[in-house]
Amino acid sequence: MEKVPIIVLPHRPVRSVGGPSRVGYEILKGQLSGGNWGWYFNYVSGEFITFRNLHELEGATGSRYGSDDRLRAALRLMPPLAKDFVKSTVRTALGLRVNRLLDGLGDCLLHVHGTDPILNYVNLKRNLVIWTEHSKGSALREMHMMSGDPPKGRWAALFKRAYHKMLAQSAVITFPSHSALDLFEEYTGWEVPRERLQIVYYGLPDPLEQYPTLGAIQNHEENLVLTIAEHVPEKGLDVALESLIKSDRPWRWVVIGGYTEWTEKFEQLIGQRREKNIQISLLGPVAHSEAMHLLRKARVVLATQRVAVFDLAILEAMALAKAIVATRVGGNVEALGTDYPFWGEDSDQLAHLLQVVFDSPEAAISVGLRNRKRFVENFTTEKMIKDYGNLYEKAAGLS
Repeated sequence: MEKVPIIVLPHRPVRSVGGPSRVGYEILKGQLSGGNWGWYFNYVSGEFITFRNLHELEGATGSRYGSDDRLRAALRLMPPLAKDFVKSTVRTALGLRVNRLLDGLGDCLLHVHGTDPILNYVNLKRNLVIWTEHSKGSALREMHMMSGDPPKGRWAALFKRAYHKMLAQSAVITFPSHSALDLFEEYTGWEVPRERLQIVYYGLPDPLEQYPTLGAIQNHEENLVLTIAEHVPEKGLDVALESLIKSDRPWRWVVIGGYTEWTEKFEQLIGQRREKNIQISLLGPVAHSEAMHLLRKARVVLATQRVAVFDLAILEAMALAKAIVATRVGGNVEALGTDYPFWGEDSDQLAHLLQVVFDSPEAAISVGLRNRKRFVENFTTEKMIKDYGNLYEKAAGLS
């Protein structure tokens, strides 16, 4: 096989959530739209598919990540040592399967998205590898944030080993933002070789083209505030709640995002701080089309992350010309720009900005149009695909 980019993912491509499988879907869609075939390889299951047209891609694409629920359920019942042993044994067997499939493909260009311990058992040396890291500071940090304790044991050691392997063997290493790179190096203590580093910003399809009916929604709900965020502490939902209360305006706050172990604590906080003039709805995960319709109707988007590497929900809000009241952190700054007028450093500043949005509709509309312009110029799918295409050409020249 000639050196063509094979998109290597930890899950099947998905069209309506974030992460590596969403980016992989957009790259494959771009390749097929240009008249080329697309190749997808799953390094966790060993699945390999050749897509000859967009119809075949859509037929294999899901709207959410797949998982082996039976294995997950069994692992939850196991003590930590047994759990680590089972997971590492499964990964070893899968690694052998992946190697057999890669041997059949021959010499090729692999664009690997994400990291998993299975990569320890996959022989990548015969292939040219571009590696894109999508996590917030590494998978190790994400596990740390979810559990409250630094990951330990064999499973954590296998993740570290996989990271060292990808850092050493990748011809090109990409991150979705400078903030993502900084957080990765800060948490892990590992330095990414600058001579092999490229920053490629996420790009998204224009929601107005994805869902033509959005264009018919011209009037927003005067008091609708929308936040799209998983229920985890670093998303700053507690800060958002405090800001809304301090703003002293009759908001209807809708939160879209996955439930977690922290949800119960957040609900308790809402119960303690609930104000009569604020309506709060926690919708949990919803269909992407529903999220975009709510976003289109919103008066303002509230993004109060404590840590942000590059939030796709921010880009979607920009694309729909929404005013965004946000914390000045990491990826938010890269998306919205250093001169953005609606930055808040704390709940008092955020509350003041919410007052401005509520009391001055013209100011909110002006900022929203500015955000739309910035999205079109910098963060479309077409630009991301072009940037990755340039990387593929560069990497092929290294062989």
